[in-house]
Amino acid sequence: MDIGFHRDCTATLKRKQAELGVDVDIFVKPPKPPSLHLEQWRCPHNVVYWYQPSMMQLERWKRAGTSR
Repeated sequence: MDIGFHRDCTATLKRKQAELGVDVDIFVKPPKPPSLHLEQWRCPHNVVYWYQPSMMQLERWKRAGTSR
């Protein structure tokens, strides 16, 4: 059963990653092509979300000469 995005769950995931200093894009299915940094997270509603650093985040890391 595909119940799609839960606003609270995706907001929680985005906030938790932001607390780590990472801006992420969130998907309900793995994106193609996947990023080397692609990860998954299962919310309390048992929905799996895929997330990876946003393009802006990747650019910030590139400019800073760092990565995750």
